[in-house]
Amino acid sequence: MAEQPCAFDPALPGFAAYQQAQQQIVAAREGFFFAVKNHLRPELRPDAKALADSLWNSMARNISADEWVTNPARGYLTILENRAAGRVFRLSVLQMGHLLRIGVRVPNTVVVMQSQAITRISNTYPGKTPTQMQLSNKDFLFDWSFEVPDLYDSALTMETAIHLVGTLFENTLQALLAQKEMS
Repeated sequence: MAEQPCAFDPALPGFAAYQQAQQQIVAAREGFFFAVKNHLRPELRPDAKALADSLWNSMARNISADEWVTNPARGYLTILENRAAGRVFRLSVLQMGHLLRIGVRVPNTVVVMQSQAITRISNTYPGKTPTQMQLSNKDFLFDWSFEVPDLYDSALTMETAIHLVGTLFENTLQALLAQKEMS
């Protein structure tokens, strides 16, 4: 029996074509997530480490293999918190379709005690206000959405997306660690 054409997208003649295209998307996401991991690895930036900056040398910057949670088929990457190392936040990336959502989850205790840090996190992307919500466990989530229709077709768009993830990680890390040092 011949496959019926899909009504929603004439470019995909059937389910088999969709599955093949979806496999290509998953492979592209794997590449994107790999690039994000490489971008956030401190050992790849010895120039910054040589500055002897206490924020740069913080243990919170080191993300162990078991602190990365990824599922390219579902389109998400998460960096888990590591309170022992001083990283009290969780960063998440969700990439589905043309949408890139980048969020950071901050414990309620940090939000209450460090309002300046929270203001800095909220202003990570100038001109772009995050969706903010308080979760059932009282933690706060700051979430931004970006349209990236050509994420896997354009090197410049990929670089921009990697930079957006890195910017939120860096800004959150610096805001919370700097506030902690001032306390």
